[in-house]
Amino acid sequence: SFNTVLNEMRADKETKADLHCRADDLRDQLYEILDESKLANEARIPVCLNPSSWLTNKLYLLTNYYVALMQVELARFEERASLMRDYYR
Repeated sequence: SFNTVLNEMRADKETKADLHCRADDLRDQLYEILDESKLANEARIPVCLNPSSWLTNKLYLLTNYYVALMQVELARFEERASLMRDYYR
């Protein structure tokens, strides 16, 4: 395991140097993994933002539904406001 060092050996300079080297190696491996993941994700961005993609079509559809619902709610509000105005005149 990465951190299986006896407590007595942790004060030793060579052991400390070895642990620092292990930490540096682990950091380098993690950076490589992150870089690969970043490149893969950056390659997916144009695919997701393509105007003919499924995601874009669904976002357009969702936006249109939202606008239609807002129009229905505004029409309902106008009808009720008109009814209240007519009733209290």
